[in-house]
Amino acid sequence: MRTSVVFASVGGVPHKRLVQKMYEIDNNKSNHFLYNENINAAYLNWNKQWKKWGMQAGLRAEQTHAHGHQLGNEVAGDSSFTKNYINLFPTFYLSYQANSKNSFGINYGRRIQRPDYGDLNPFLYFLDEYTYEAGNVLLQPEFTDMVELTHSFNNFLHSSVSYAHTSNAMAEVLKQYTAKRITYQTKENIADRRTISFSSGASFETGENLKTSLDLSVINKRFDGKLDNGILKVDGWMFMGKVSEEIKLGKGWNGEVSGFYRSKNQDGQILIDPLWRIDAAIQKSILKKKGSLNFFVRDIFNSQNFHGTVRYQDIDVHFHNERISRTFGISFKYRFGKPIKNLKQHNSSGASEEQNRVKTGN
Repeated sequence: MRTSVVFASVGGVPHKRLVQKMYEIDNNKSNHFLYNENINAAYLNWNKQWKKWGMQAGLRAEQTHAHGHQLGNEVAGDSSFTKNYINLFPTFYLSYQANSKNSFGINYGRRIQRPDYGDLNPFLYFLDEYTYEAGNVLLQPEFTDMVELTHSFNNFLHSSVSYAHTSNAMAEVLKQYTAKRITYQTKENIADRRTISFSSGASFETGENLKTSLDLSVINKRFDGKLDNGILKVDGWMFMGKVSEEIKLGKGWNGEVSGFYRSKNQDGQILIDPLWRIDAAIQKSILKKKGSLNFFVRDIFNSQNFHGTVRYQDIDVHFHNERISRTFGISFKYRFGKPIKNLKQHNSSGASEEQNRVKTGN
């Protein structure tokens, strides 16, 4: 911001008067970034059932065209890039119903994870004079191949073990200009990532009006790649647990308390501290059970804050991201008419994935 000052003489005594304030653009810290992306897809799917065996196979072909344009200014030049690629994503499912209580399955799939749109924008978000966040126009999608074995017992206990390999794995990284004491955060394709996970979940009645759901996971992640002309080889174990308790209170009232815990998590360069959260809700059926009111509170103890550590090359940082994560809310639902039998649900997962790539804040 530029301030204009006028000096005048009143009775022979100098007088200073503020007459105008103007904002000036800092071209070193400003940008105008345009991005356009078009995705075309085609699908094939086949399935077959033989007594106790079931099989399904599919293939999705995607053609992606993307164009980014960084408009120049008096300081920085104009630049642009174009990406055009075609990828195939096969899927395969095989199931076996051993008996009335036990079923087994194996599946394979390949998927793509594209960068969020904000992660591509090179605009600088400043926290202070020495810390900022920036996008990366060179960020590429990551591709994951996963094989999973599953087992279900009596529709009560569900277990799985999986192996996944991700190429061009994206991760948040911290970089540092040591001489200027400046640190900034960005996202890069840092490594190949290998993930092995063991999961188990159960849902069961724990009383006349109580229902408990449990989910437990043990995960090992290993990163093998290069970062800032150095070798990045890290791995670590992580434990995750989720529990929820539903209770019928009578006269149309129902309540639920749920929570989760995640242990330390190695995510590329960053070691993330443990994280936990507890939610609660109460619901009342009204209007002859056609309507319902739901009162809820998420993160009761305001515990879902992001803390972590980075120790890599000449970077030694411990950070805390504190925010108000506790939220209260109320919702109302009403069902009109009778349910329509055999109504096919619209699958909006593709659109939802693209919508999730839009960041709403920093």
